Amino acid sequence: MTRLRSVRLSGRRPLMGLGLIAVLALTACTGTGETNSHSNSSQASNQSVVYSHSGALASLDPVHADFSETASVDQALYDTLISYDQKNEIVPELARSYKVAADVLSISVTLRSGVIFHDGSRVTAKDVAYTLNRDVKLAVGVASTLSDYASTHVVDPTHLVIHLKRPSTLFLGALSNIYIVESRLVSAHQGTDDGQAWLNKNDAGSGPYTLSSVSTTQVITKRYPKYWAFNSHRPAKFMFLESDQASTTAASIKAGNVSIGKIDTTSAATLKGQRGITLKKLRDGAQVYIYFNTSQGPTSNIAVRKAVRLAYDYNAGLEKIRQGLGIIATGPLPSSVSCRPPEPPSKQNLAEAKKVLKDAGISNLTLTLGYQPNSAKNAQEATLLQSDLKGIGVDLKLTPMQFPAYLQSLSSFSTIPEMFLAADAPPYPGAGTMLSTLYLSTAVGSNRTGFSDPTFDSLVNRALKTSDEKTQCQLYEQAQLILAKEMPAADLYESADIWAYDSNLGNSVQVNPVHGTLDVKAVEFAKK
Repeated sequence: MTRLRSVRLSGRRPLMGLGLIAVLALTACTGTGETNSHSNSSQASNQSVVYSHSGALASLDPVHADFSETASVDQALYDTLISYDQKNEIVPELARSYKVAADVLSISVTLRSGVIFHDGSRVTAKDVAYTLNRDVKLAVGVASTLSDYASTHVVDPTHLVIHLKRPSTLFLGALSNIYIVESRLVSAHQGTDDGQAWLNKNDAGSGPYTLSSVSTTQVITKRYPKYWAFNSHRPAKFMFLESDQASTTAASIKAGNVSIGKIDTTSAATLKGQRGITLKKLRDGAQVYIYFNTSQGPTSNIAVRKAVRLAYDYNAGLEKIRQGLGIIATGPLPSSVSCRPPEPPSKQNLAEAKKVLKDAGISNLTLTLGYQPNSAKNAQEATLLQSDLKGIGVDLKLTPMQFPAYLQSLSSFSTIPEMFLAADAPPYPGAGTMLSTLYLSTAVGSNRTGFSDPTFDSLVNRALKTSDEKTQCQLYEQAQLILAKEMPAADLYESADIWAYDSNLGNSVQVNPVHGTLDVKAVEFAKK
């Protein structure tokens, strides 16, 4: 089963206070930003980039690329067979071409010829097979996206066939999480842990940068001159620096010691108008939800779910609590995935919410919402919903619940919380990844709502076995229309972050569609 890129509501982004939205007039979340005309020559002169990120780096081993800290660095050191572009479409990397079999039980891949690892060895089909087999054997991290993997047949150095246990159109996209390692090099340092300890501190990749040094707080890489897609405008040196405080990151950017970083609205206000610094809002691919238990209790009644959805003040939540960082949701899946039917933005309507309950004969209703207490935003949104529901005569009890405990509660539909506030993102930009994981009735352990609908299941399962992309899309769109009708969740908003960076980098700072963090390979100095 594919694991979602669940969003930690604490630690992933700096927390923000209320009432600061007026101090910063950033552009909308389309990726445009505010740039000042003067450049910061200190970064341009040495052609180096320092990226300040939050969270300690636990490992460089690509099997752990499900952690954003690992994925950020591994983008620089390694390549995948395929990836996604900013239009959420699959693009080839090491794979020159690929073909999914009509029965969706295999994928034939032709590799680019002449691609070399950092030690000069050629990238071959043997390395791809080794990587897939190693990840599955370790059964950690990105292996969660390879549950349908059976084996790889190496035809010759540039041709291979990946065989699956069962038909799955999701598997091709899952390859965007699998960074290919050099089999000879890792085997030579296999030890007793299949090379995990060695890969934690060493590089066995073919990516645009090579590893110079690594510690828990800093990684230094250098541009690889023999990279198959070499770009002289990429930084000669790319450094990753841990900093969990937005104010520290902002001060370092202002001083010219850091080139790129995510900051909060307070810090952004201190950088507004600064020479050589660009501020940009970018969505991270995640969407915030209120998940309902549809299998039992008061929220099994669609009238209750509809009333809650109509009661919530989406504008207040987005503008006051999330400081305008994002957009109001327009359907059950974020816009970072493909195959979404057009849906209007979620909207508050208290009069209609009262009418829905009255028409259903529901009164004296008490509900319970689980929320993550270590997130200020999460707690504020829970309080906002409590106030909104009071306005339609519904009493809401708030129950703090840590995210690991919530995930454990999903082991049975009977233990799923009545309502829970959380954010989720796909592991890569495909509608099927979220639909199959969040809402299939058979997905016990990841189904957030206990949702069970035979027609929905049939549509999604047909899409998972259909090789024709147009037909897949149609099936996924029909499935989403069922979700829009049945309302197993309240779709709140798509989240975004403020990025501050050296203006010499032009428009190259963007979010990686797969990992939801900086797209390291895209970063380059503006052409002059």
